[in-house]
Amino acid sequence: LLLVPAGTMNLIAKDLAIPLGIEQQLLDLARLRACRIDYASVNREVFLHSSAIGFVPHMAGLREDLRASENALAWTRNAGRFLRGLFSVARRRVRFRTDRGEAERRTRSVLVTCNPLADAGLGRHLRASLDGGTLGLYASSHSGPLASVRLCMTFASGAFARDTETNCGSCGSLEIETGRPRVTVSNDGELASLGAPLRPR
Repeated sequence: LLLVPAGTMNLIAKDLAIPLGIEQQLLDLARLRACRIDYASVNREVFLHSSAIGFVPHMAGLREDLRASENALAWTRNAGRFLRGLFSVARRRVRFRTDRGEAERRTRSVLVTCNPLADAGLGRHLRASLDGGTLGLYASSHSGPLASVRLCMTFASGAFARDTETNCGSCGSLEIETGRPRVTVSNDGELASLGAPLRPR
Protein backbone atom coordinates (compact mmCIF):
# COMPACT_ATOMS: atom_id res chain seq x y z
CA LEU A 1 0.00 0.00 0.00
CA LEU A 2 1.37 3.42 -0.98
CA LEU A 3 -0.06 6.13 1.23
CA VAL A 4 -0.92 9.43 -0.49
CA PRO A 5 -1.22 12.24 2.10
CA ALA A 6 -4.47 14.06 1.25
CA GLY A 7 -6.15 14.37 4.64
CA THR A 8 -6.47 17.15 7.20
CA MET A 9 -3.52 16.28 9.45
CA ASN A 10 -1.88 13.32 7.63
CA LEU A 11 -0.77 11.77 10.93
CA ILE A 12 -0.04 8.32 9.50
CA ALA A 13 2.03 9.76 6.65
CA LYS A 14 4.06 11.76 9.19
CA ASP A 15 4.59 8.62 11.30
CA LEU A 16 5.94 6.88 8.19
CA ALA A 17 8.07 9.89 7.13
CA ILE A 18 6.27 10.03 3.78
CA PRO A 19 6.62 13.39 1.96
CA LEU A 20 3.40 15.39 2.25
CA GLY A 21 3.68 16.86 -1.26
CA ILE A 22 2.69 14.41 -4.01
CA GLU A 23 5.39 15.77 -6.35
CA GLN A 24 8.10 15.11 -3.75
CA GLN A 25 6.59 11.72 -3.02
CA LEU A 26 6.85 10.71 -6.67
CA LEU A 27 10.46 11.88 -6.75
CA ASP A 28 11.21 9.88 -3.62
CA LEU A 29 9.56 6.61 -4.73
CA ALA A 30 12.94 4.88 -4.93
CA ARG A 31 13.67 5.88 -1.32
CA LEU A 32 10.41 4.48 0.07
CA ARG A 33 10.43 0.96 1.46
CA ALA A 34 7.75 -1.43 2.62
CA CYS A 35 7.25 -1.94 6.35
CA ARG A 36 4.69 -3.62 8.57
CA ILE A 37 2.62 -1.56 10.99
CA ASP A 38 -0.04 -2.37 13.57
CA TYR A 39 -3.69 -1.55 13.06
CA ALA A 40 -6.29 -1.28 15.79
CA SER A 41 -10.06 -1.49 15.90
CA VAL A 42 -12.90 -0.38 18.13
CA ASN A 43 -15.97 -2.61 17.92
CA ARG A 44 -14.53 -3.93 14.63
CA GLU A 45 -14.13 -0.45 13.11
CA VAL A 46 -10.49 -0.16 12.04
CA PHE A 47 -8.21 2.77 12.82
CA LEU A 48 -4.49 3.19 12.15
CA HIS A 49 -3.54 6.16 14.35
CA SER A 50 -6.21 7.10 16.88
CA SER A 51 -9.80 6.80 18.00
CA ALA A 52 -11.47 9.50 20.09
CA ILE A 53 -14.69 10.17 21.97
CA GLY A 54 -15.99 13.38 23.50
CA PHE A 55 -14.25 16.57 22.41
CA VAL A 56 -12.80 15.41 19.06
CA PRO A 57 -15.95 13.95 17.44
CA HIS A 58 -18.01 16.83 18.90
CA MET A 59 -15.79 19.43 17.20
CA ALA A 60 -15.42 17.31 14.06
CA GLY A 61 -19.20 17.27 13.59
CA LEU A 62 -19.33 21.06 13.92
CA ARG A 63 -16.39 21.39 11.51
CA GLU A 64 -18.22 19.32 8.89
CA ASP A 65 -21.28 21.56 9.26
CA LEU A 66 -19.01 24.56 8.71
CA ARG A 67 -17.46 23.03 5.59
CA ALA A 68 -20.90 22.21 4.20
CA SER A 69 -22.15 25.80 4.53
CA GLU A 70 -23.81 26.75 1.24
CA ASN A 71 -23.66 30.53 1.61
CA ALA A 72 -22.18 33.31 3.73
CA LEU A 73 -25.14 33.39 6.10
CA ALA A 74 -24.95 29.65 6.76
CA TRP A 75 -21.17 29.88 7.21
CA THR A 76 -21.54 32.70 9.76
CA ARG A 77 -24.19 30.75 11.67
CA ASN A 78 -22.11 27.54 11.66
CA ALA A 79 -18.93 29.44 12.59
CA GLY A 80 -20.76 30.75 15.66
CA ARG A 81 -21.86 27.21 16.55
CA PHE A 82 -18.26 26.01 16.10
CA LEU A 83 -16.88 28.67 18.46
CA ARG A 84 -19.61 28.02 21.05
CA GLY A 85 -18.82 24.31 20.74
CA LEU A 86 -15.37 24.94 22.20
CA PHE A 87 -17.05 25.81 25.51
CA SER A 88 -19.94 23.34 25.45
CA VAL A 89 -18.25 19.94 25.79
CA ALA A 90 -19.40 18.69 29.19
CA ARG A 91 -17.46 16.34 31.43
CA ARG A 92 -18.98 12.87 31.58
CA ARG A 93 -18.30 9.90 33.80
CA VAL A 94 -16.36 7.22 31.92
CA ARG A 95 -15.28 3.81 33.24
CA PHE A 96 -12.15 2.13 31.87
CA ARG A 97 -11.38 -1.58 32.18
CA THR A 98 -7.92 -2.66 31.05
CA ASP A 99 -5.65 -5.64 31.49
CA ARG A 100 -4.00 -3.54 34.22
CA GLY A 101 -7.13 -2.78 36.25
CA GLU A 102 -10.16 -0.47 36.33
CA ALA A 103 -10.55 3.28 36.70
CA GLU A 104 -13.30 5.87 36.50
CA ARG A 105 -12.88 9.47 35.39
CA ARG A 106 -14.99 12.52 34.70
CA THR A 107 -13.64 13.64 31.36
CA ARG A 108 -14.32 15.76 28.29
CA SER A 109 -12.17 13.68 26.00
CA VAL A 110 -10.72 10.21 25.59
CA LEU A 111 -8.08 9.42 22.97
CA VAL A 112 -6.98 5.86 22.22
CA THR A 113 -3.95 5.45 19.97
CA CYS A 114 -2.61 2.45 18.07
CA ASN A 115 0.64 2.35 20.08
CA PRO A 116 1.40 5.21 22.51
CA LEU A 117 2.40 8.69 21.38
CA ALA A 118 6.01 9.80 21.59
CA ASP A 119 7.04 13.06 23.25
CA ALA A 120 8.00 14.38 19.82
CA GLY A 121 7.75 18.14 20.37
CA LEU A 122 5.08 20.76 19.86
CA GLY A 123 2.71 20.29 16.95
CA ARG A 124 3.68 16.67 16.38
CA HIS A 125 1.56 13.59 17.03
CA LEU A 126 4.14 10.91 16.25
CA ARG A 127 3.97 7.54 17.95
CA ALA A 128 6.89 5.94 19.76
CA SER A 129 6.45 2.72 17.78
CA LEU A 130 4.26 1.54 14.91
CA ASP A 131 4.47 -2.16 15.77
CA GLY A 132 4.55 -2.34 19.57
CA GLY A 133 1.21 -4.11 19.88
CA THR A 134 -0.16 -1.85 22.64
CA LEU A 135 -2.79 0.86 22.96
CA GLY A 136 -2.11 4.37 24.24
CA LEU A 137 -4.82 5.86 26.48
CA TYR A 138 -5.24 9.60 27.14
CA ALA A 139 -8.13 10.94 29.25
CA SER A 140 -8.62 14.65 29.87
CA SER A 141 -9.19 15.97 33.38
CA HIS A 142 -9.37 19.62 32.27
CA SER A 143 -11.86 21.60 34.37
CA GLY A 144 -12.99 25.20 34.78
CA PRO A 145 -14.45 27.78 32.38
CA LEU A 146 -11.54 27.58 29.90
CA ALA A 147 -11.14 23.80 30.10
CA SER A 148 -12.14 23.13 26.49
CA VAL A 149 -9.80 25.86 25.23
CA ARG A 150 -6.86 24.34 27.13
CA LEU A 151 -7.86 20.91 25.86
CA CYS A 152 -7.94 22.25 22.30
CA MET A 153 -4.41 23.62 22.79
CA THR A 154 -3.25 20.20 24.02
CA PHE A 155 -4.63 18.53 20.89
CA ALA A 156 -3.13 21.19 18.64
CA SER A 157 0.31 20.90 20.25
CA GLY A 158 0.31 17.10 20.64
CA ALA A 159 1.87 17.56 24.11
CA PHE A 160 -0.33 14.99 25.86
CA ALA A 161 2.45 13.47 27.97
CA ARG A 162 3.51 16.90 29.26
CA ASP A 163 -0.02 18.08 30.02
CA THR A 164 -0.62 17.77 33.76
CA GLU A 165 -4.38 17.72 33.08
CA THR A 166 -4.18 14.61 30.89
CA ASN A 167 -4.09 11.11 32.39
CA CYS A 168 -1.79 8.98 30.21
CA GLY A 169 -1.25 5.24 30.09
CA SER A 170 -0.91 2.17 27.90
CA CYS A 171 -2.61 -1.22 27.86
CA GLY A 172 -3.03 -4.38 25.86
CA SER A 173 -6.82 -4.55 26.06
CA LEU A 174 -9.45 -1.96 26.88
CA GLU A 175 -13.18 -1.54 27.46
CA ILE A 176 -14.83 1.87 27.79
CA GLU A 177 -18.25 2.46 29.36
CA THR A 178 -19.90 5.88 29.03
CA GLY A 179 -23.36 5.10 30.40
CA ARG A 180 -24.91 5.58 26.97
CA PRO A 181 -26.20 2.91 24.56
CA ARG A 182 -24.39 4.47 21.57
CA VAL A 183 -21.27 6.61 21.36
CA THR A 184 -20.03 8.90 18.56
CA VAL A 185 -16.42 7.99 17.79
CA SER A 186 -13.83 9.67 15.57
CA ASN A 187 -11.56 7.03 13.99
CA ASP A 188 -8.66 8.72 12.19
CA GLY A 189 -10.97 11.69 11.66
CA GLU A 190 -13.98 9.71 10.38
CA LEU A 191 -17.13 9.80 12.50
CA ALA A 192 -19.07 6.64 13.42
CA SER A 193 -21.86 5.82 15.88
CA LEU A 194 -20.98 2.64 17.79
CA GLY A 195 -22.85 0.56 20.34
CA ALA A 196 -21.59 0.48 23.92
CA PRO A 197 -19.35 -0.62 25.45
CA LEU A 198 -16.42 0.42 23.27
CA ARG A 199 -13.75 -2.29 22.97
CA PRO A 200 -10.54 -1.03 21.35
CA ARG A 201 -8.16 -3.83 20.36
